[in-house]
Amino acid sequence: NSLAAILGYAELLADERLSAEGQACLQNVLKAAHDAAGTVRRIQEFSRRRTDPDTLAVLDPAALARDAVTLTRHKWRDQAQSRGITVTVEVHAEEGLPPIRGNATELREVLTNLVFNAVDAMPRGGRITVRAARRDGRVAISVEDTGTGMSEAVRSRIFDPFFTTKGVEGNGLGLSVSCGIVQRHGGELQVSTVEGEGSVFTVLLPAAGPLAAPPPVPPDDRPLPPLDVLVIDDDAAVADVVATMLRRMGNRVVSAAAGVEGLAQVRQRPFDLVITDLGMPGMNGREVAVAVKDLWPQTRVIMLTGWGDQFRQGEPLPADVDLVLGKPVQLEDLRRALHQVVASRQEVAA
Repeated sequence: NSLAAILGYAELLADERLSAEGQACLQNVLKAAHDAAGTVRRIQEFSRRRTDPDTLAVLDPAALARDAVTLTRHKWRDQAQSRGITVTVEVHAEEGLPPIRGNATELREVLTNLVFNAVDAMPRGGRITVRAARRDGRVAISVEDTGTGMSEAVRSRIFDPFFTTKGVEGNGLGLSVSCGIVQRHGGELQVSTVEGEGSVFTVLLPAAGPLAAPPPVPPDDRPLPPLDVLVIDDDAAVADVVATMLRRMGNRVVSAAAGVEGLAQVRQRPFDLVITDLGMPGMNGREVAVAVKDLWPQTRVIMLTGWGDQFRQGEPLPADVDLVLGKPVQLEDLRRALHQVVASRQEVAA
């Protein structure tokens, strides 16, 4: 829910007039929020150990390296300076690198985790070098630090789940998850280290062939008729950002903080659309959907859930739910959902 609010408000802010620097900062916020949402989804499905082929794209390894440095600046620059130490970071990318094929969010997670670990390995400051280069027909993206290095005993266990050298500050999953991501991309995560001198972690990935990136899905700019919409969510920030998005599209919106409160609104008058959270205390989204359809069968119901991927992968929709949207809700996804609602209402009317 926190990510849903952050991403939603950031997307709304993207429509405002900002300076070039403000726009650049906002794009980094959006990228980080999307990546965090992807991380949450992978934690939810950790036991499945898979990478969805539909999420793979042709990627620029040099851009991934630069993104990792940008997204970790708060750690290696701001937090380090607040502790009175200096960490310098350099990026070196070989010219004309072949692309790789992968999930950008997952690979950025791997690289940012490696940079975070490099900073932690240099309690007195030092230098981090991120490189992207060819190696034996593959693409190598490496993160090198001038930190404490590791003993052989530590090095032999660093990819074991729940093994950590950070005490209570670490959970021991970062490198284990990173290794799994790289392996699912057909690659390797290698490490070389010298105790007292530093470490180099290298992500080796197959170079992509001459693949064309899939064309971007154009935004659906068709006009929408105004709808009467009820938004039900026990998280006030999520309810507010979804309601704000809907109002910007010209809809009339009422909000409720609980299923029972929302159902009281529905009993008073029909709505064209009810958007309800799934997990709520007292009366959950499934129960809301059933009750709404009992009162007004023509009302469309969209359910919001952080587990939206499982419905996109073929699991049946809950009873009396017309559409499921995964959290965090994105503006264009919401617009497309409204077009589906309008189309379904027109079909019934015909």
